[in-house]
This record gives sequence, structure tokens and C-alpha cells, in this order.
Amino acid sequence: MKFYIKIPYQKSPFYFKPSGINHFIDKAYLLFEQKTAINFNPFDDFYEKMKGILELKDRTLQIDLLEEYWLSKFVQKDQQLVEEILLDIESDLKISDIASKHHMSRQHLNTLFTKTVGKPCSEYRKIYRFRSTIEKKKDTKKLTQLTYDNLFYDQSHMIKDFKDLTKVSPLSFFKKIDIDKKNIWLYI
Repeated sequence: MKFYIKIPYQKSPFYFKPSGINHFIDKAYLLFEQKTAINFNPFDDFYEKMKGILELKDRTLQIDLLEEYWLSKFVQKDQQLVEEILLDIESDLKISDIASKHHMSRQHLNTLFTKTVGKPCSEYRKIYRFRSTIEKKKDTKKLTQLTYDNLFYDQSHMIKDFKDLTKVSPLSFFKKIDIDKKNIWLYI
């Protein structure tokens, strides 16, 4: 899962992997609670610096300066627990078992995860399965096989999750997108 930020005058968005934004922004959970990140302004110099960098014509220089700017804001934080929880959620462990494994209540696990990643464990897992299904569709033609390869309980579970996220069935979804493209941009 990636966290997506679009700057109003910018053509390309920024992406942060789960929990990654926490290394740059203090209290990122406040950003997660917002409906949109259009007015995202985490630092006093953010708009001025971004505007200057993004107005440059030299794309290579632009990329170098963006990287330099963001690295100047980087703060090393211990995210080991959240990274372990992410791996557990991406496996077939039940969320209650993940909480027990890490010696916390399910409610505390969800609170910690939501504050760090921006989604509750169950919502993250749903999105993870969905994206994993898209990736594995390239190698598997049968929806039944995709269902079990991506940790869905059964095909109706996969259909329900797809409809929750895309408003269409998996069959309709895969007819509409080209999964052979290198990047399929889905903002979930």
C-alpha cells in the first residue's frame, strides 16, 4: 500500500510505502484522518521549495532536488514492530492471532496500525489481497486459483472485496484493465 499525496501545481504525485511517511512527518495520523491531502503542508518551507523544484525544466535536476529535500526531512524512527505486523497481516494469520503474537489487544493493534499506516488492519489486508490478486493475475487465468492464492476464504469473499473496492466484480475488473502494463495506478 502506498500513501498518495498530490501537490496542486504538480503533475506527478509523491508516494510513501506503508508507515514510510512517519519518517518524514510528525503525527502523520492527523494527515490520514483528512479526506484529502490537497492542502498538505507539513513544513514551513514546503510549498515554496516544491514550487521552485517543480517549475524546473530539467527533469534530472528536479528529481535530484526532490530527493535532497525529502531526505533533509527524514527522521529515523523505530518502525520494527509495525513492519512485523505488516508482514503478519500480509500472511494468513488471523488479526486476533497477530494481536496475541505481539502481546496486545486487537483494539490496541488496530489503533497502532491505523495511526502508523492510515488504515485498520482488516482494511489494509483487503487492499493487500486486492493488489496481490492483480499482480498474480498475470500468471493465473482462473479466478478460483486466484482466490486461494491470495488468501481469500472463497470466491464469494474475493468478489465481495473487489466490489467493495472497485464497484465491479473481479471478472468485469480484469476485462477493463491491462494487467500487462508495468504500473497500474490504483488510489486506494
